[in-house]
Amino acid sequence: LHIVNQRLAPSSLEPRVCMFDFDPSSGELSAWVSSQAVFRARDTLAKFLAMDRARIKVHNAEVGGAFGAKNNFLGEEIVAALLAVKFARPVKWIESRSENLQAQSQGRGQVNYIEAAFQDDGKLLGLKVRSIADLGAFLAFATVMVPTRTPSMLCGPYQLQDVESQVTGVFTNKATTAPYRGAGRPEATYILERTMDRIAHELGLDPAEVRRRNFIPPQAFPYTTVTGLQYDSGNYQAALDRALALADYAGWRAKQHEYRVAANHRLLGIGLSTFIEFSGDNATPMTNIPHEAATVRIRRDGTVLVQSGVSHNGQGHYTAFAQIASTALHLPASQVEVCMNDSSLPGFSIGTYGSRITQVAGSAVLLAAEAVRAKALQVAAQVLEAAPTDLLMEGGRVLVRGVSARSVPFSELARLVEEQPGLIEREHPNPANGTLIEGLAAWRDFSPPGATYSSGAHLAVVEVDTETGEVHVLKYVAVDDCGRVLNHYLTEAQIHGGLAQGISQALYEEVFYDQDGQLLSGTLMDYALPIAAQVPDFVTALVETPSPNNPLGAKGVGEAGCIGGPPAIVNAVLDALSPLDIKTIDMPLKSEKIWALVQAARNGTLVQSDPSSLPVLSSERKKK
Repeated sequence: LHIVNQRLAPSSLEPRVCMFDFDPSSGELSAWVSSQAVFRARDTLAKFLAMDRARIKVHNAEVGGAFGAKNNFLGEEIVAALLAVKFARPVKWIESRSENLQAQSQGRGQVNYIEAAFQDDGKLLGLKVRSIADLGAFLAFATVMVPTRTPSMLCGPYQLQDVESQVTGVFTNKATTAPYRGAGRPEATYILERTMDRIAHELGLDPAEVRRRNFIPPQAFPYTTVTGLQYDSGNYQAALDRALALADYAGWRAKQHEYRVAANHRLLGIGLSTFIEFSGDNATPMTNIPHEAATVRIRRDGTVLVQSGVSHNGQGHYTAFAQIASTALHLPASQVEVCMNDSSLPGFSIGTYGSRITQVAGSAVLLAAEAVRAKALQVAAQVLEAAPTDLLMEGGRVLVRGVSARSVPFSELARLVEEQPGLIEREHPNPANGTLIEGLAAWRDFSPPGATYSSGAHLAVVEVDTETGEVHVLKYVAVDDCGRVLNHYLTEAQIHGGLAQGISQALYEEVFYDQDGQLLSGTLMDYALPIAAQVPDFVTALVETPSPNNPLGAKGVGEAGCIGGPPAIVNAVLDALSPLDIKTIDMPLKSEKIWALVQAARNGTLVQSDPSSLPVLSSERKKK
């Protein structure tokens, strides 16, 4: 099997932008950036400008999306900062849309050759995969990480016995590639799910049944794959069963039979995708620096302040953190203020990527909230002359259990601590920037013992018009398991956004260059982003298998739609075209591409031969 994962432009609503202001009298540089990691931005500026990072303050503006492409600077930001320091004047740079499409890092860009070993019953035994990764003209932050991560994810939710993979990175006259929503997970899932449907087609089996026969059972967790990943928890069968029921899978199969019997010029297809999503952290933190840290403080007015090192890009972290703190301290979320996007705050974050923030940064907020709760109860016990175990929190007050008349408000506890700091154990300054932590407050860090693995089952029903090649998505069902769900609204929003991008990759988007390296998709007239009418309605549902790797039990969900969407759509279109013996097609599934294949199939000129063997790549030739 030969497949292509085309290049994509991240195309966030806001392109790259930055402003720098240097004060020569103090030697301090203030930076306003559009970033996914303000602390990394600070350290990068310190390195290139040869400045003490303590003299650099980085502020994240209200970022209009990032999708992985704003994890690191590409160069223009450094130039702007250098100019600000050299001339001691504010310097602002704003990227135009055409500049963004031309120079911003791009995603995907892989060609994969696949051999699969399987039994007559559909049991997948092993895979051999050769991949060519288009790296672009130079290496940026994490360029190599994306294609080298792909092989580790090739087991998906299945019990594979063997995986052999080789990745060859090639330099091309194009923009560099870097993480884009999914970052290696969509590529691995596309390889695996196209393979699973092809196995079902070759054996004449139901694609859903083939997946069932290969799933890792729920009782097998924690489960270590042959590629070395350790899955924390999962229930893949439950997600698939729910998706099939919500979609009325049997009903659509019956309708598909009716279409084919009637010789309808519109062909009906049903596509499945069952997948995993690596999220969170699995790397060891740097010495003396945590992965994530936050401070929670009870203030004199009785409200609560959450200070986090997170760089917010529009995901809803303010809401999530306020909810976590308010639940731990038993007061309304409206009484919680959340601050982030500032490298001078008493917090820390390695960055907003990999669907990690709720489970890692949210856990740091939870631990800090629980710690300040314990401190508040300690002070209240002295005021109320009661044991801490006899106290409870409710509505911004600490009460004696069973004696509601005996209580003290948060505001009074905060005042006492500010006037008598010795009432509680003082926190050390924030190790990431030396910021003092004062008052009735607690600083806590969190580094998880391992990554979490979300999962899902997506099902697409499409109609293909053979006279025009147009694809109409009639139904799309997404059932996702992201561990314990803290906020259903935010979870649904992440799924919807990811699906819009995933389905768009399948049907519309492609960065295009000519043979001389000239970009041909340099405007949104040429790079096709979908309008609202081109994004179908979604039926969504959730399965919850909590993760043991963080106190919230949460897993990531931000990239699920980009992972499950493309193979579900492509498999559905190939299922529709299967009566014409069309076995493969590359994304994006543009109408002219489908129309040409249909005409070739009807005229007897269709040539679709799989590679007879895996290609011998340059590194293998050198060994011989």
